Amino acid sequence: MRSIRGHLLTPTSRGSWREERDAVLHVGADGRIESIGRSAGGGRHLLVPGFVDAHAHVPQHAICGVPAGRLLEWLRRLVFPREARDRGEGAERFFREALRHGTVAGAFYSSAWPESAEACRAAMERLGVRGWIGMPLMDLFTYRPDLARLPLRARTRRVIGELESVLRRDGRVRTAVTPRFALSCSDELLEAAGSFPQPVQTHISEQPDEVSAARRRGRDYLAVYERAGLVRRESIYAHGIWLTASEWTRLRRAGATVAHCPTSNLFLGSGVMDWKAAWKGHVALGTDVGAGPSLSMYDVMRASWASHLAKSGTAPSARMLLEAATVGGACAIGEPLGCLEPGRPATLQVLDRDAILAGEADSLDDLLSRIVHRGGAHAIRAVYVDGKKVKLATASGARYES
Repeated sequence: MRSIRGHLLTPTSRGSWREERDAVLHVGADGRIESIGRSAGGGRHLLVPGFVDAHAHVPQHAICGVPAGRLLEWLRRLVFPREARDRGEGAERFFREALRHGTVAGAFYSSAWPESAEACRAAMERLGVRGWIGMPLMDLFTYRPDLARLPLRARTRRVIGELESVLRRDGRVRTAVTPRFALSCSDELLEAAGSFPQPVQTHISEQPDEVSAARRRGRDYLAVYERAGLVRRESIYAHGIWLTASEWTRLRRAGATVAHCPTSNLFLGSGVMDWKAAWKGHVALGTDVGAGPSLSMYDVMRASWASHLAKSGTAPSARMLLEAATVGGACAIGEPLGCLEPGRPATLQVLDRDAILAGEADSLDDLLSRIVHRGGAHAIRAVYVDGKKVKLATASGARYES
């Protein structure tokens, strides 16, 4: 049995947290927490759940921090040419970097090549990263030359056949049905995608010109996906900046999750999502690499706080942000993560208290706020996945320690 000691901080339900100053997590052979006891001497370290990144593009890691105009222009000039060359060569590096920043799971996109999706899945399985991988579905505006030369109907059939092949490889890492966004998919492809029972991930209402184009195909953007049967409990919709009140209500009723991606939204000048509307339903946080310039969920939490404060004069609390970054994302992808309690996987970050606190915290909320605003890779001393300590960002890659 492994023991992990420290100052435990974990959400237990929305708005409620458990704090144990001298905790010891007793971890069984199956990697789950068997019990939580007390033991002196662990106060230098803070034990917090690992992050769940609810939206990121693996092949775009190579172009982080490179601007190229607004969304549609950025996709055309930078993203699509990069993804057209990608067969998953950078997947291992991406997930090693995510682990270095405390991210242990998420909902990820490969390029539109099946080989890329399989390379991402293999890297996730090797490194112990849980979650979804999705191959973006594109029969319109495709960047694949083998598809572009086909008539639309043949192109659509080819994409559906490749999706079926990728879905057959489901295992610990699940395959998500992933229409890139409404503008990249014909109605026939969207309807076929909606017929599969697997989870769904896509984009919605990121920038006004995209929204205007989507509305030509339905009464509003969400209606395009609803008509195809793609709005369901196991679905993640990234961005949602320009959603109407009706769309927010319908997403909540369906049990869908909105992935809030503030670093990306700022980088592309997309706008600021309605946090109050999102918090009424299911909300998670995403780095949206590569429009998001880093894989740090700490950066994402800080960007959310600052952008909402600047826009409306009020900001999400540290509790809200940490919950969205952990248990919010875990619920979205259907994994028992984001909360450290008996029966759950011992999947967590160990933070150096001294790297975050210059003095003593006056309260739990004070401490959580310091973690949000002063946390980062510099403070992470260890990451555990299923009770096993991960070697972080070495030249040989992240691997489980024996």
